[in-house]
Parts: sequence; structure tokens; C-alpha cells
Amino acid sequence: DYPCGSNTAALTTVNALFHAVVSEEARFATLNICDFYLGADLPERESMSIDLQHVPADLLADLGITPHLRHRKAMDSEGTLIPYCFFDIVKSVPGLPQSGLISQRRLVRLLAKHGYTETTTEMLFQHATRSIMFTLVVDDFGVKYTDPADLDHLIACLHELYELKVHRTGDLYSYLGY
Repeated sequence: DYPCGSNTAALTTVNALFHAVVSEEARFATLNICDFYLGADLPERESMSIDLQHVPADLLADLGITPHLRHRKAMDSEGTLIPYCFFDIVKSVPGLPQSGLISQRRLVRLLAKHGYTETTTEMLFQHATRSIMFTLVVDDFGVKYTDPADLDHLIACLHELYELKVHRTGDLYSYLGY
């Protein structure tokens, strides 16, 4: 029972970053965190019911789930029994309302540990000593930098917890549809 929304960079902030890249003759890169919503510790355990009718019985047995199965009647007229099981969740997963905020807090703590702090503009970050700045929208980074070593520093920081998609140049990358 707490607010679970997370902040994102405003479109005007993203546009200002684009203008800064051009006017300062800087470089631009995009980073995307893979599986961002996985792995942050939940403040308390959650429970989830998962229907398992499409999971092979031998796999359920191999995983040790069979003794914990329960059954409920399907909504159709046949009265089919659908196997399901309750699972305790201790880490963030997609679909939990609080996963976004908890995952964002985890990311911000990691960034702060490496000298990256949010400016007075929401979700616009800069480093304490390096010439690098980025906007953050959920798990997408739009990065303005001048020295490739600064971008490498940010990537190394993020690699402590995450797998990334990194695009320094090329036709294949986009940022928020741009």
C-alpha cells in the first residue's frame, strides 16, 4: 500500500538533450537495459497464482511442483480441471505494479554509487566529474557525451547489474521512437 509510479524524462527534457548534442558538437548513444523489471528485492513477499495447464506434466514433476498443484474448474461448460499453483515472489517481475518503482530505485542507487546524480530536472542525470549526461525513460537511456571513455564508464557501471543493448552509432538505433 504505497504509491508505485515511477518518474520518466519529459519530452521537453529529451528534446533539450538532443539540442545540446548538436549545439555542443557532442556524441549521442542509446542504452537499453534488458529485463529491467527482474531482480530488484521486493520490500515484502508477494504471492501469485499461475495456471499450469500448458506445462508438460513431466516438467512439473522434474521441478518438484506436482505435489503443490491445486485444481479449479475451467470457465467452459465441460468443467475441465485446470492445474495451478501459488508461488511466492521475492524479486520484482513484470506485471507487479510496484516493479517499476522498485526497479528504478535500484537503478538510481547503482548510478549514485558511480557518481551519477539526477539534476534538478526530473530524470536528467549527470556525472560529478565526467562530461556525460543522459535522460532516462524507464530502462532507455539517451546519452550525450564527448569522450568515449565516459560512455564506457557508464556502460561498466550498468553492467554491474544489467545486460545492455548499446548503440553508439548507426541506422539501427532509436531513442523513444526518434
